[in-house]
Amino acid sequence: MLHPDFPVVSGALRLPREWTLFLPMPFNQRVETEDMVLWRPGLRIWLSVWGNDGSGRARLDRVVRDMPGDAQELEQSEAGSVSRIAYWVLEQGALALHGFVFGPEGEVQLVHYCDGPEQLELARRIWRSIGPAQVVV
Repeated sequence: MLHPDFPVVSGALRLPREWTLFLPMPFNQRVETEDMVLWRPGLRIWLSVWGNDGSGRARLDRVVRDMPGDAQELEQSEAGSVSRIAYWVLEQGALALHGFVFGPEGEVQLVHYCDGPEQLELARRIWRSIGPAQVVV
């Protein structure tokens, strides 16, 4: 059940700095500090967006270098100008999918907290949906 006191979002969601993501079902949304928080029963997403300071490759290399030793199911890909990396770890009893997307627009970092393994694939689908916003003329 979604929380009635917070906005509900679904479908294509515009993010800061010319990024978008796709939510295949409704989520509650709030902003905490500068992070966006999206949640629904079983899955919570903390999302941060940064601009491009020209160090995208160095930041991607840092993620690989600093990955926890217990990281599971590493997924890494490049398509056009967008690079992605994700892995999951167990954090305080929850599966935590850490996902990063790098591109000309900057960087998006997400942590998806999943109550169980059945939400892990949904978290990966949302992470894979992140991309540069399409310019409509």
